[in-house]
Amino acid sequence: MKLATYARAIAALALTLTSFPALAQCLDWRAESGQRVVGHSMAHDTDRGLPVMFGGYTGSAFLNTTSEWDGVAWRVRKPVNSPTPRAGAMMAYDSSRKVVVLFGGDASSFTYFNDTWEYNGITWTQKSIPGAKPAARTEGAMVYDAARGVMVLFGGQTDVNQYGDTWEYNGTAWTQRPITGPYQRFNHTMVYDSANARTLLFGGWTLFANNETWSYDGTAWTQLTPATQPSQLYAHTAAYDPILGAMVVHGGINSAFTASNQTWVFNGTDWSLTPSAQTPAARAFHAMTYDQNAGRIVMHGSIGTETWTWFGGNWARAGSNGPGTRSHGAFTYDTNRNVAVLYGGYSGNPLPDLWEWDGRTWALRSTSGGPGASFASPMDFHSGIGQSVVTAYSASGGMDTWGWDGSHWNLLDTNGPPNRGSHFMAYDPARDRMVLFGGNDNTNNLGDTWEWDGATWTQVAATGPAPRWSGAMVYSPAHGGIILYGGTPGSPTYADTWLWNGTTWIEIVGANQPGPRVGHAMAYHAARNSVVLFGGPFVNTAWELVGSTWVPVTPASTPPSGRWLSMMCYDPNSQQALLFGGTGAGSTPLNDLWALGTPVRVVHHPKDARADLGQSVKFTIAADGLSGLTFRWRKNGVNLSNGTGVSGVTTRTLTITPDDLGDYAGYACAVTSSCGVLVSKEAQLRSNCAADFNLDGEADILDFLDFLDSFGQCDGRPAPCAPNSIETDLNGDTIIDIVDFLDFLDAFGTGC
Repeated sequence: MKLATYARAIAALALTLTSFPALAQCLDWRAESGQRVVGHSMAHDTDRGLPVMFGGYTGSAFLNTTSEWDGVAWRVRKPVNSPTPRAGAMMAYDSSRKVVVLFGGDASSFTYFNDTWEYNGITWTQKSIPGAKPAARTEGAMVYDAARGVMVLFGGQTDVNQYGDTWEYNGTAWTQRPITGPYQRFNHTMVYDSANARTLLFGGWTLFANNETWSYDGTAWTQLTPATQPSQLYAHTAAYDPILGAMVVHGGINSAFTASNQTWVFNGTDWSLTPSAQTPAARAFHAMTYDQNAGRIVMHGSIGTETWTWFGGNWARAGSNGPGTRSHGAFTYDTNRNVAVLYGGYSGNPLPDLWEWDGRTWALRSTSGGPGASFASPMDFHSGIGQSVVTAYSASGGMDTWGWDGSHWNLLDTNGPPNRGSHFMAYDPARDRMVLFGGNDNTNNLGDTWEWDGATWTQVAATGPAPRWSGAMVYSPAHGGIILYGGTPGSPTYADTWLWNGTTWIEIVGANQPGPRVGHAMAYHAARNSVVLFGGPFVNTAWELVGSTWVPVTPASTPPSGRWLSMMCYDPNSQQALLFGGTGAGSTPLNDLWALGTPVRVVHHPKDARADLGQSVKFTIAADGLSGLTFRWRKNGVNLSNGTGVSGVTTRTLTITPDDLGDYAGYACAVTSSCGVLVSKEAQLRSNCAADFNLDGEADILDFLDFLDSFGQCDGRPAPCAPNSIETDLNGDTIIDIVDFLDFLDAFGTGC
């Protein structure tokens, strides 16, 4: 192993150990990826520039999850308080009071709500509202009338009632408007037409699906008579596109109970069917909202976990659905490229695909060229060669050793230990050895220990833990070796803890063992200097090994569902152990991603901004997980104070009005909680003149030379790179490439 590589790995571990104290209350579960959901609610928080999604139904459970779209992926929030799980809630954003407002919805056993909640980006607050309010209901519609400063709610249903009433909410009280309007209905859509200061309503279910178009100006409802109309629809979704000045409707179910994939646009006078080069599949009970910051509509739900965006009359799919359901797969973390690597598994058949998780989204990287379709073949990242290493069955009788380098599969060795499956494997960076133990060769349970030095496999022990398979094994620097727990030879299932120190196996006999386990998952949690363990046949308990003692984890949040044969690795960047998939109760295959780490997290980091001298700009951070968070903004690493051109230094939003070139700098926010301090990524404030690259107040040949110098060091690398402290990713696409160079030439050519 290269000394520099080992030094970097140790430095990374040391960094994580100083970030948070290892307090029991500072370990909690967080859902990292969304589930297929219907009946959820969406609204756009224009103050923070984020579409917000709440609740919905997965097919087996109602959710009270709050997620926010950062332009690439949905980030699951953990507000201190939340409404109870539900679907069909009505939700819109109040731009004057800067809160998302939610009303009603339904849950299991015909439970209907008429509570009112508000979300400020940190927590949900249930409003105590005196006087009248709408009856409990679900699947109505609500918008914010910005001209009059009120929420407008219409319709909805329960299992015994349908509603055709109109209500308004001003932040203090609900008021019913005693006016005649559309016939009672539910699963209709409404948007606020800002160009004409009116609410538009389309479709829904009355006694049947309909295609009526209505408008409401705050005084009266008026049925409109467009010459062209969509088919009768209910359970469709809609948003208002201010660029087009139009209501955009997608999907839904028609009167023949057939789902639609059509997109219709109402320009205020007439409807038109809009084709697109890409078209989302037919769907219903989904949701969408207009993202004002990105200038496009965001749509999510109903089919898989895919998200679509609408811009200029065209749909584009955002991101990926992610890996399919599976168990018995392999999961490790590539510290060179800062991605988690998931390979193979079983979902009715062995799987050949390889995926990577970058902390926000999944990317499919390979479907062939390596070990092929495989399961029960462990993988660990070998920092000495910079590859994720898998040992898998070979027709020669000795297992093949494969490495994934981020671009290609490489066959590293064809003369491994005798073929087996469900074996244990972990990389020991201190000794630069891959260690393999046990498994089953379809005839015998195995208890042999092998090591690979990067060139040759050698059997190093024949004694130690009893022969077994489907346990878990991980390298623990806190223990100075590799920790093994549990597994089974078929019967019994073991509840023992072992340490391989490079020479011999030593049993760690401590109190409070987690109990017999098979098909569980383990990872070394560097932020806590402990080994964490989760699951086993349909259990959802977690433990951590601190020294020689196993301690049960008691999370504040609901943990993942009970499962076994799931996959786990540790992400040092987010300081979380990642858990993926497995098999749940009733042999249900899973593909959800969870994280076990501190309950506090920076969910949305401040974004780079540009401003002229004298022009104000805002930097905003979103962090959650515990009550009592405090914020302190820093400039180039030094705490800021409020003063001339600077305000909000102890709030979530910092306002800067640059008055000299020194204000063009990096701004980050330190978030403090009972678990310690987290510091956000640094956002750069730059001049509006992209050609003034060195920020000296003019665009000249020095800027051109400075850009060439920075670009030469960053070409092909992800942003941020900034070797001269000024970022070369001019177009903000997170990749520094020839497009950024051309953008700079354009800016330089026009001057400032």
